[in-house]
Amino acid sequence: MRLSAFVFSSSCSRPSRTILQVVVAAFFIATLSALSAFAQERKPLTLDGIALLIREGASPARVTRLIEQYGVEFELDERALRQLKQAGASEAVLSAVKKMSVQYTAERQRLRQLEVLDRKARVERETQAQEAKVKADRERQEREAVEKAERERQERDAKARAERERLEREAKAKAERERQQKEAAAKTERERKEKEAAAKAERTRQEQEAKAKTERERKEREAAAKAEGERQQKEAASKLEREKREQEAKAKSERERQEQEARARVERDRADKEARAKAERERLERETRARVERERQEKEAAAKTEREKQVREAKAKAERERMERDAKEKADRERQKGETKETQETKESEQEIKDLRRRLLR
Repeated sequence: MRLSAFVFSSSCSRPSRTILQVVVAAFFIATLSALSAFAQERKPLTLDGIALLIREGASPARVTRLIEQYGVEFELDERALRQLKQAGASEAVLSAVKKMSVQYTAERQRLRQLEVLDRKARVERETQAQEAKVKADRERQEREAVEKAERERQERDAKARAERERLEREAKAKAERERQQKEAAAKTERERKEKEAAAKAERTRQEQEAKAKTERERKEREAAAKAEGERQQKEAASKLEREKREQEAKAKSERERQEQEARARVERDRADKEARAKAERERLERETRARVERERQEKEAAAKTEREKQVREAKAKAERERMERDAKEKADRERQKGETKETQETKESEQEIKDLRRRLLR
């Protein structure tokens, strides 16, 4: 505008003034068109673009404002500085170029750092995924090994229990046969001695009863030690045997009474031993169940800890993704704001061109 005022106020002739006005108008129209093109591209200025603006006569303030608005996409080295000076750049333009070049360099470094960090994060995520997979495989193998060992132990326990039951049944049958044989022999011997020694019946009876009692007590103790787990069956057999002897020897009530007392005492001893053995077995079973329950609780606690860890990792991943989305949205808002400002600048430039055309037409 200052140039056009100078031209219009000069003292040249009327035709020369008209030619100069046309030339100046064409120059301003070309300059504003170039500025509008740059504004519409909405890209950082290149070194050649800035040099072109300067050569076409754009004012330093306008060039400086465009540089600060759009930035540059080159580094201000010696070659670029020399090219700008040759194009006629002012100190303000060079200062703006230097400032935006520093920002461009910093932005490139920041982008490179972000790329490096992204690669590191991706490698870290892949490593963590591989470690989690290896850990899961290892835990699965350990669980399978524990389950296999538990099955083998149960099978061994079942076999050992079956073997014990078989041995107990055999011992019980053997003891019962021996008892019946000894009782039959004792009965036959007692009857023979009673017939042969009627006169000495009382003395012989007492001696035989004492010997038989001692022998029965010893044999009953041995049978009780061998047949620990068969208490109920022995009790039934003993009860039937007592009833049979009572019916057969009512006349010998005194002897049978003593024998019954001896058997009752032996039976009480056996019952006490069986009760103690049963209590011991129950205690061992309770301890076994408690140990199994503790192992199950430990496994459940380990599984719960692993699930909580996975939940924390999922939450951290979701938080990182949310922060990345927020950063992208912020960048989009800043970009839209810049585009709005550029559109406003373009409208102002177009308005200046229209005003200049109206003045030229007048």
